[in-house]
Amino acid sequence: MEEVKAKVLEELGVLRRGPAVEGAGAVLSGGHGVLRHVPVWAYENPVFAAPFADDGPLFDPEPPERSPEEALAATRLPVFLGATRTPLLDAALARRDAAVILLDPDPGRMGALLAGFPPRDLAARGVVCVQGDALRLNPPLARLLPEKLFLKMGCPEFFAAPELLQALPEWVRAVVEQIEFLCWRHRIYPVSGQFNSRGLPLRRIERGLFLDQQHHAYENAAALASQGNLRQVRDALKGVPAILAAAGPDLAERAEFLRANRDRAVIIAVNNALKPLLALGVTPHVVVINDNSLAARVSFEGLDRLPETILAAHCLSHAPTELFGRTFFFGAYKPEVFGARPVLRIYGSVITAAFSLARHLGCPTCVLAGVQLAAADPWRLTYARNSVHEAPDSEARPLVHRHPQLYPVRTPFGETLYSTLNFRDAALWFLDEVRATGVRCVNLSRRSILLGPGVEFDENPRLPARQGLDEALRALRGLPAPRADKGKIKAFLARERAAWANTAGPLDVLLSISGPEFVKNGMDVLEQLDRGNVTYLVQRFEDFHNPTFHRLVFEPKEPDDRERGLRLYLEAVRAMSLRFMSVIDRGFAAL
Repeated sequence: MEEVKAKVLEELGVLRRGPAVEGAGAVLSGGHGVLRHVPVWAYENPVFAAPFADDGPLFDPEPPERSPEEALAATRLPVFLGATRTPLLDAALARRDAAVILLDPDPGRMGALLAGFPPRDLAARGVVCVQGDALRLNPPLARLLPEKLFLKMGCPEFFAAPELLQALPEWVRAVVEQIEFLCWRHRIYPVSGQFNSRGLPLRRIERGLFLDQQHHAYENAAALASQGNLRQVRDALKGVPAILAAAGPDLAERAEFLRANRDRAVIIAVNNALKPLLALGVTPHVVVINDNSLAARVSFEGLDRLPETILAAHCLSHAPTELFGRTFFFGAYKPEVFGARPVLRIYGSVITAAFSLARHLGCPTCVLAGVQLAAADPWRLTYARNSVHEAPDSEARPLVHRHPQLYPVRTPFGETLYSTLNFRDAALWFLDEVRATGVRCVNLSRRSILLGPGVEFDENPRLPARQGLDEALRALRGLPAPRADKGKIKAFLARERAAWANTAGPLDVLLSISGPEFVKNGMDVLEQLDRGNVTYLVQRFEDFHNPTFHRLVFEPKEPDDRERGLRLYLEAVRAMSLRFMSVIDRGFAAL
C-alpha cells in the first residue's frame, strides 16, 4: 500500500526518490531549527542585492538571526531537512503563499511522514519531497526545482532536524549548497553576470542582444558565409577520447601527459588556455570559444597562424578565422539569414562548451587538464602562466566569509579551495551534466572543484593507442563550407546599417539644441530607444555609466541634471551607432 502511495506521489510531482545514503538511519525526535550558516549570496557583491529601480530586493547579503517562527514568516520558500512532523512543518504546510521543499536521506522516514497527508492535497500546495540522496537524482535536482520557483518565491530559508545535522553534516551542507546555488543561478546571476551588471539600477526596457554580441554578429557576418557549420562534424570523432584543457594554475604540470597523448586523444582547449599550451609546446587540435565579451579577443592577440588547429566558435563571439586552419560556428542567431547551427549545452564557464563539443564530436571519455575552477588564494583566482588572466597571489589577510572573499569549497581530498560563485555554480552544473549524459570523465588534478559523482581523479589515466586521428582531423579541416545566401546576408547588413544611420542622424540635430525643448524631445527619444533594445546595448558601450545617467535623468536634484543625463546618454548612443556602422562596412567589404 505504501509503495502504491509513493507511486501516486511521484506521478503528481510531489515525491522524487534518489539512491540510499549511507548513515541515513538517525532517529529524529526533536523539532526543526533554523540552520545557521553563511549563505551563498553572502559572497555576492552587495551592490546587486537591490538592483531594481522600481522593485524589491533580490537577496539579503546579511540576513539577521531569527527564531524558527520568525524565519518561517520571513520566507516563501522554506526548506525542511528531516522528515519529522513538527509544529513548524505543519505551519509551513498550512501556508498558501509558500512552496515547501522537504528532504530526507531516509526513505522510511519520508514514507512514514507522507502517509499522514492526502497526496493530492500535497500536490495542490506545491510541496516537493525528495527521499534518499538528493545529490544523485537523475534527472538532477536542478531540473526538479524550476527557475520560476526562485523568481516567484525568493531565497530559501533552511530548517534542519538537529539529529540529522549531527549524523550527516556533509550531506546537509551539500544539499543546502545545491539549493542555494540554484537560487543564485536563476535569481541573482542574471543580474550580476555580464548581461546586466552594467545596467544598474535596472529599469523596464527591451533586452535582446547586449553590445558585445551585437558587435560580433556584424563582425562575423562574412565568416558565417565562408566558414564551417558545427553540424558538419557531429560524431566525426566517434570513439576518440577528448582531453579538455583549461588555464588552471597546474596546467604546466599536465604538459607531459598532453604531449604523450596528443596522438591518442583530441585536445580541445578553451580560448584562455591557448597561449599557455603553446608556451608549453602543446598545440591543441581544437580551440573553443563561447565568451561573447569583446575582452575575450585578447586571448588570441599576438599569435602566429595555427593551420592545423580548428576553431569552434559561438557565432556571437570573437572568431579570428584567419588564425586557424578551419572554423566551425555554433549557436543560434537569425537562422533565416545565416542558416541553422547546433546549439551546444553551455553554462557558466567555457569548459562546459568544451565538454558539450566533445559530446557533439562523439567522444565517450573526457580527461580534464588544468580544469580547476578554483585556487588556494581566498582573494583572487590564479591561472596558468602566459594566460591573459595570469596574476600573482594576493597578500595574506584574515578571512571574512563574505564578499569580497572568494567562495570556499571543500574538495573530496579534504582541502579547501576558493572560487567565484560563477565557477562553483558551473562546476555543480557540470557534475549534473556528466551524471545525466553518462560520459566518462577523469580529472588530472586533485586541486580542483570539478570532482564528485561522475568525475574521477587520476593523474595519469591510460589512453589506448589510436591510429588515424591526424587523418580524421585533416579531413575535418578540409570540409567545404555549407552554401550560404550572400544576398540575404548583404540585405541584412544593409538594413542594420540603415537603422543605425537613422538613429545617429536625428541625434545630431537633437544634440544641437538645449533647454526645455531638448529635455522634452530627449525623453521622447529615450522612450523609443528603451523599446528598441538600444538602451540595453549602450549600457556596455565604452565608459558609459548607467548609474550616473539614471540618477541625473530619473532622480534629478539640480535644474539642469536631466539635460546633462540625457546628453550623456544620447551622445553615447550616437557614438555607438557610428561604431556599429563602421563594423558593418567592414563586413560588407569582406563579403
